[in-house]
Amino acid sequence: MKKIILLIVALVFTFSMTAFAVDKTADVKSPEVNKSDVKKADVNKRHHSKKHFLRGEVKAIDTKANSITIAGKKSEKTLAVDAALLKDVKVGDKVVVKIAKKDGKLTATKIITAQDKKEFSKKHLRGEVKAVDTKAGSITITGKKGDKTVAADAALLKDVKVGDKVVVKVNEKDGKLSAAKITNVKDIKAKRTAKKAAKVKKAADEK
Repeated sequence: MKKIILLIVALVFTFSMTAFAVDKTADVKSPEVNKSDVKKADVNKRHHSKKHFLRGEVKAIDTKANSITIAGKKSEKTLAVDAALLKDVKVGDKVVVKIAKKDGKLTATKIITAQDKKEFSKKHLRGEVKAVDTKAGSITITGKKGDKTVAADAALLKDVKVGDKVVVKVNEKDGKLSAAKITNVKDIKAKRTAKKAAKVKKAADEK
């Protein structure tokens, strides 16, 4: 009889402890998440990942107010701008504008026109290296318009190999093209990535 009573007491005690543990677990709440903080974090993330460029047509230029109005696909935007950037820009130009926020205002820091692109294309070759001839001092680039062979000093060719994606700055003299600078596209991308990372870090440090 005593054994039965002890067994019942033990079962009751075990059940009570289990119920107490369950009750305590129920009382533990997950930390509350402030929705506004989540939204701010999301906005900041999108802000840093967004490219700050505006593409469109020049609708107005105000040299007195130092401003330029660009008509994009969805709307028009007026930006502050340094007068020096406006000297070769006119209404109707198709442009790409690099923008930044300065003194609380959206400001154009660089304006690239269609003419600028043409001039750049004349002075640069972009494509894949098809051949490197260190003896003849030349490099052949395969671009959108086909193959182009230009003279190149041995010093410029030492780190270049067939298959590389490159941008070659060229000079023209007496109808002949020669490479003034050869830049690997990988290096360009690496510099851009490092620059973006530095900006994000700077913005985070300022908070």
